[in-house]
Amino acid sequence: MIDGTPALPHCWDRGRPRRSDATTRRDELLTRLAHELGDSIAAVCTAAALIIASESEEHLRLAVGVIRRQSSQMTRMVDDLTQALLLGRGDQRISRDPLNLCDVVVAAVNAIRPLVDGRGHALEVVLQREPMTVNGDPIRLRQVFVNLLADAAWFTDKGGRITIDARREGAEITVAVRDTGRGVAPEMVPLLFETYDRKTRSSDPGWGRMGIGLSVASGLAALHGGSVTAASDGPEAGSEFTVRLPFVESPQA
Repeated sequence: MIDGTPALPHCWDRGRPRRSDATTRRDELLTRLAHELGDSIAAVCTAAALIIASESEEHLRLAVGVIRRQSSQMTRMVDDLTQALLLGRGDQRISRDPLNLCDVVVAAVNAIRPLVDGRGHALEVVLQREPMTVNGDPIRLRQVFVNLLADAAWFTDKGGRITIDARREGAEITVAVRDTGRGVAPEMVPLLFETYDRKTRSSDPGWGRMGIGLSVASGLAALHGGSVTAASDGPEAGSEFTVRLPFVESPQA
């Protein structure tokens, strides 16, 4: 009690319940989602207006490229948000059919190519010739690799280098995504897969994106009996993310 006024309970502040950290991070995520979707929609509208008004083939090519990149980005953002909510509730369901992981990696590379090319990165794809069979959902596994490649593209300054290397190692298939980007401080590496947390990479909002792609990738890999790990030698030293999935023998490979 202060000056005869009863003290408020510790969980209240001026009549409002104190917000939990999780709620605050969720609201920050939704704010970023609205901002980034707004930016992408504005870019698409500008490009569409350029297509209507321009008679230059070069301008048309650039405008179509913008629409392609921004529409792909919006699709990834919505898909990531949907998967994050499903994983958080434990409602995600996946198919478990034999598939060659090489096909999934190639599909992910093709899906992320507009972003990688738009940022001027060199992308190297290394695939072993032998079949790399896993039991899994091709759509969700593709999302794992798309998210890792997108993270590498965003956190590497323009003109960098990204490598995706898939190979069989005994009873596992490993797929490593390496970049020459900004890297991560060693003490922050364990926090990279925390949902809604992007403080581990950069305080620059232009680089943070929504901050849930790595968490979604880790959760989807876990549903397939696998894992995603991260490593970095520190800031400006690049990063490496490694997906490990159980190898299965299959005559259909």
